[in-house]
Amino acid sequence: MVEINVDKIKIDKFAQSTQEMDKRIARLYENVVKKPVMSHEMPEALTELSWASQSVHFAIEELYHQHEQLEETKKTLQAECKRYEELFEEAPDGYLVTDAQGKIQLANRKATKLLNLKKESLVGKPIINFVALKQKHEFRNFLTQVSQNGRSQELIIALQQHGNELFNAALRADS
Repeated sequence: MVEINVDKIKIDKFAQSTQEMDKRIARLYENVVKKPVMSHEMPEALTELSWASQSVHFAIEELYHQHEQLEETKKTLQAECKRYEELFEEAPDGYLVTDAQGKIQLANRKATKLLNLKKESLVGKPIINFVALKQKHEFRNFLTQVSQNGRSQELIIALQQHGNELFNAALRADS
């Protein structure tokens, strides 16, 4: 799952330091207006600085808005991931998800039942460990073809559960 980490505390600190800057600009402007001995360009420069400060405030508000949107997106993604995980786990067929080398990344409840192993015993293991001895060579060729052709392929092969019983399984490899 993708972790989105937007630090609202940093936005708050930035906003607070901007407010402090605004106060200093206001004091400077008051001093310049009270003591016009400085250059006639000073009030104009302070006005420009004030406009720049307002732009920063608008940017801070936009950051808060984006932070809220990211938090909502994060909640939506988490809910969708949970729903996907539940669908995967409760599927009527056994599913194993592997990496390109055939190492098992995910296994649903039905797959663990078919292979007669706990999920912890499946994840991280090469799927070839469960391929019937007579078909290991055929399975290796299948993986090689998928990686070379770059397209989806299917193979019906016998898998061997823990306890030595064999069952036929349809394997689908997507590159």
